[in-house]
Amino acid sequence: ASLCKTWQLLYLCASAMCPGTELASTFLEYMHEVVKALENDSEMQAAVLTARKSLEHSMKNGPRCSIPSEEEIEAVLVGRKLKTVVFFLDGTYEDITYDITTNVGEAVQELAGIIKLSDYTTFGLFECQKTAEVPKGGKIGVGKFMVWGNAIVTPLSVTGNVFLDRFAAVKEYISLDANKNVGDILAEFKAAKECSKAGKPQFKLVFKKCLFRDTDDSITEPMFMKLSYVQSQYDYLIGNYPVGRDDGVQLAALQIFAEVGCVENLESSLDFSALVERNIPRQLASSRAKKEWEADVIAHYRTIAHLSKDEAKKQALHILCALPYGNSIFYCVRKMEDPIGFLSGRVIIAINKRG
Repeated sequence: ASLCKTWQLLYLCASAMCPGTELASTFLEYMHEVVKALENDSEMQAAVLTARKSLEHSMKNGPRCSIPSEEEIEAVLVGRKLKTVVFFLDGTYEDITYDITTNVGEAVQELAGIIKLSDYTTFGLFECQKTAEVPKGGKIGVGKFMVWGNAIVTPLSVTGNVFLDRFAAVKEYISLDANKNVGDILAEFKAAKECSKAGKPQFKLVFKKCLFRDTDDSITEPMFMKLSYVQSQYDYLIGNYPVGRDDGVQLAALQIFAEVGCVENLESSLDFSALVERNIPRQLASSRAKKEWEADVIAHYRTIAHLSKDEAKKQALHILCALPYGNSIFYCVRKMEDPIGFLSGRVIIAINKRG
């Protein structure tokens, strides 16, 4: 029993840190010999193999950044995995399991299996931090958007005031390295909440695309298409894709069709006005009267009655992809030198396959 606990202790140590290369090699060799010598003791052999796997894992990914929590250690001792929640941009979520050694890459692989996403190489986990609450109808700022070569650097606002519709909070998404430990990430979330003086920031894990590729159009996997559409729609509705009125009308009609399909006399529905309102970015919607938007949207909606919901999604993606900054991943700029005050306070950099 003491020997078994010793191997458990070594497993915990190896999962949190790794020795130098020379000692690690010696230790791995020793464990290999022990496993061979314990052929008749399956329980002890399993404990040694677990410790060895943990050491190999930490040698590859590096040491833990935080001390494993009491909950993680207890889970190891009883042989169970912990659970955490990963969100998608449409507000849905899935539970994933993790243990003291699980990294982001392994979590992504598990989640892809849960949601039946076979082509997940362009997806990853992001840290989502809600940095501030913005009252609906509140002003964030006024700015310009600039294209430098094939890349765009744009504030969240393009012209006039920015209104964030159903995405009322300002959120920042930070890409997480595939080798980062899931337990470390959750520990950082907890520490940040405890240290925060200005309100309680909200942190969560979000699964989304890291990059859009030319080959995406050829992928017919339903979950791949759904997640790509949801992400582009999300970025469009919070104002990351500034477009003109014509594109705004088309995109609103296509989004409505993708949501409700072909409905006769949709304009007579009690929900029609709300449908139009939530499928046009607020800064664009404020450029003309609400009734004008509704008339144009329903007119275009009738012209696409022959489409399926999936075809409507593909057309919406095509419109956004055709923009010079289409199919971008957006990041908040943390540090910026702007001595003459040319840029607004909040700046987003958009990165796509073109640059």
